[in-house]
Amino acid sequence: MSEVDRFFDRETKAIAVDSKAIALRSAEELKDDVQRQIRRNFNNPSAAFARGVKVYEFDYTAIVRLSPILSTSAEPSKLQGNPNVWILLPDGARLGFKRIGKGFNWDTLKRRYGTRLSFVPVSDGHVVLCRSAEGVKPIYKIQAAVTTKQRIEFYEKAEEIARREGFDYERNDREVGFN
Repeated sequence: MSEVDRFFDRETKAIAVDSKAIALRSAEELKDDVQRQIRRNFNNPSAAFARGVKVYEFDYTAIVRLSPILSTSAEPSKLQGNPNVWILLPDGARLGFKRIGKGFNWDTLKRRYGTRLSFVPVSDGHVVLCRSAEGVKPIYKIQAAVTTKQRIEFYEKAEEIARREGFDYERNDREVGFN
């Protein structure tokens, strides 16, 4: 190996090490920014939210990955019901009603409150009303789909960091890679 080849070999290795360090630093910056957004945009986030952002380091890439729970907040999405989505309203929660799920379904609701329940059509579904000593209160809203709003700017911030640092930016389902 000639003197010139050794010089360029050392320089190439130095550039590779520097770019790997910059990619990791960019990934950590994205992780910190997403965690700030979680603290700012969610009321009392759980520890699962804080641990939902992971950074993985590979030979030529650093990847930031969101948990499935957080990825639903990274971009607006439409959630379909099977066949409908039952949304527990604040008055229903105050009266002691539970979310509709495995342990508490329509059959249980009808058995306990049968004649006190009534359905009222609204523009995008139905509202379930319950007659009680306090009067008639809305307890559930039933609709075919719900659109969630974006609460975390994950992909936008990743693109901004990649452009600033001069990296190739790769976006997958729930992760971003800096190459």
